[in-house]
Amino acid sequence: MASKVEITFNLPSLAAAVSMMHDEFFTRYTKDDYRSRDVIGMCYDNASGELRALNCALHVRRTGRINVANLIYGCVGDDGVFFGQQWTSRFTDVFTVMERLRERGAPELTLTAPLEPIETFRYSRSAAILYMPEPARVELSFCNGDGKTWLTLELLYGATSELLRFADELRLVYGDVINTYKSANEKSSE
Repeated sequence: MASKVEITFNLPSLAAAVSMMHDEFFTRYTKDDYRSRDVIGMCYDNASGELRALNCALHVRRTGRINVANLIYGCVGDDGVFFGQQWTSRFTDVFTVMERLRERGAPELTLTAPLEPIETFRYSRSAAILYMPEPARVELSFCNGDGKTWLTLELLYGATSELLRFADELRLVYGDVINTYKSANEKSSE
């Protein structure tokens, strides 16, 4: 199990994302170039939405030649920050994925109906690591697809307070351009 702390902001357009990527606001903390990739995948739940009701999401994405399942548990607070846990496993089929995730530490979830694909997602993602001064590492990603453009900050290492401080600064600088997601299910997590 890994903790997951992130905050996601809607952006008005791909052009806004490209402009922001090269802004000194972000580049002052980057050491490496952005890594870009296309993300293709599927969200799973059952017909009655039991995973969503449990504050869980199961996303399966293509990574190279394999499919990877990511079970995410948690919720978004009033400030737009997602706090939770995530478990990852290779995905071979929908019938064994929950067992594989349990083997990796995920909780046992009792579902009354089988999982099925409920939504596909496809987007382009460019990501870089922000090296924050109070030893913290934050993954910054700009994503565009499915008619949306968004920016995500995910804490990789360090104090949550550093992520929150940076997000507050981001809101001050770009407040007229961005707004915060209010639901973890509005986008496909990484």
